[in-house]
Amino acid sequence: MLAARHLTLLFAVALAAGACATQGPPLKELASDQTLRLAIPSDISSLEPLDPAQISDPLAYAIGSNVFGGLYRYDDDLRLRPDIAAGAPDASPDRRTYTFHLVQNAAFSNGDPVTSSDFVYSWNRAALASQEQNGGAADFSLGRIDGYQEIIAAYKARQPIPQLTGLSTPDSHTLMVHLTAPSGSWLDGLALPPAWLVDRKAIKDYGEASWWTTPPGLIGTGPFQLTARTPKQLLVFTATRHWWGGSTGGLTRVELHVLSDAASQWQAYRNNSVDVLGYGVPESGSGVPELASSLAPELESLSRAEIRSWTLGRTEWVGFNFEAGPFSAADGRDLRLAFSQAIDRAALARAVCKHGWACRPATGGLIAKGLQGYLGDGADSTARFDRAKARTTIARLDPSGLRLRGLVYTYGPARPFLAEVAENLHDQWKANLGVDVTVHGLDTATFFISRGRGQLNLFRGSWLADYAYPDDWFDNLFTTSAEQTSNNTGSGYSNSTLDAIVAQADLLPPDRALSGYQQAGRLLLDDSAIAVLFYYVRTEVVKPYVQGDGANPLWDYRWTSIRILQH
Repeated sequence: MLAARHLTLLFAVALAAGACATQGPPLKELASDQTLRLAIPSDISSLEPLDPAQISDPLAYAIGSNVFGGLYRYDDDLRLRPDIAAGAPDASPDRRTYTFHLVQNAAFSNGDPVTSSDFVYSWNRAALASQEQNGGAADFSLGRIDGYQEIIAAYKARQPIPQLTGLSTPDSHTLMVHLTAPSGSWLDGLALPPAWLVDRKAIKDYGEASWWTTPPGLIGTGPFQLTARTPKQLLVFTATRHWWGGSTGGLTRVELHVLSDAASQWQAYRNNSVDVLGYGVPESGSGVPELASSLAPELESLSRAEIRSWTLGRTEWVGFNFEAGPFSAADGRDLRLAFSQAIDRAALARAVCKHGWACRPATGGLIAKGLQGYLGDGADSTARFDRAKARTTIARLDPSGLRLRGLVYTYGPARPFLAEVAENLHDQWKANLGVDVTVHGLDTATFFISRGRGQLNLFRGSWLADYAYPDDWFDNLFTTSAEQTSNNTGSGYSNSTLDAIVAQADLLPPDRALSGYQQAGRLLLDDSAIAVLFYYVRTEVVKPYVQGDGANPLWDYRWTSIRILQH
């Protein structure tokens, strides 16, 4: 077996950075009561099961990342670092067989020791449960392991479910995994919920359907554990005593107060009953910023120290139909570019982004800033406002005005924030192009059906990253692969060069793959395949005495990063 040297280096850097982040005294004296109080919109039972095999919601992930763990995890800066794995794995020369060595002292919060067989149990359980509940939530984490596709086939055929044949346990602290093919992104998937460990004893004792709903049943390997729950009102987590991972940070108690509407959350914050609003909920669904939309007037009354924002790993764009309509012709690229150049992104942001609490202009291509694959500030030349050039192109390509007559921009869901975006696009295209584009909002289901069938010529596009690796953006959206069939963007875009670049990058180790994904991102811009508008922003309201609260483009920081200052 060969050492995965690029991973060893990555983990070494991450560990050093993590050590630096936790060393040194705080700038202010700590409060004696290290209790953090968070407002959440729903209880875990009504949100989704707090079961790693079924977690997909950002709030469930935010909570679960403090309770559960696996071989690896993402740190606050979205770097992959060891958790229960004792460093990087050994990889075979063909990069299809990985050997993971586990730390010797890892244990569940109830004291049960962790062994390699716990991974076999947890991963087999997740492979089946994710098909039953979420239609394949474990595909990215476990889908490359030998035997996974057989589990899917047996489930669909309603036949007895086999086990993952690619797993073996040479001893209690060694796990071997065999893949169907090499994959550069596979290790990133092991940091996601379907690859987290669950305790088979707790599930047996408290029931497959409800073990995660009670303090003695919700057992994981993370730094915090559930110690009290009042359904639909309050969840209390406390730091795990004698946690195998070392220090759990400064917090001793975290209270999650269930407050279902924005008004009650705001009142609780103003009354000092909770310390944070917006935790774990970057959006209310389908790309509508939650906190910035629901509490924009109230945010104006706060000091800037209480409003904290981070770029979210979600991008908004205008999509074009490549198979039919005015943008599909031989000169379609110039027409698409003109529609993009006619949008002043800064003006759009001033109109809809709620002082930057909801979104920021996009200048670096498809992949949002802060994620691997981002092309860099100002790298997207198609996003530069050029009214004169855009109008000249339209005059050349549609001198009579007949080609673009009756053009409709369709968006969904038909919600206020997205309606504001659509109306601003209408106004800019009319003023800057002289083209009167009708805007039309549809309900979510109708929009996706219409877009998927290629019935829309000009339409809304948006994507929230599932994980931190760039292949998520291309294999799910813009390559002519099996993944695109199930997540059709409705554009019909096809570029064999891009397909080949992405396919090659998918096979390479992460340190060699990034340039390929960036090349693919530039090809999208060269083709004017989309007109990228803005990157979403994650905003929270946080009391000034809460130190270390934050989020990366995908998830909230672990509670181990947070301290409560004297106040």
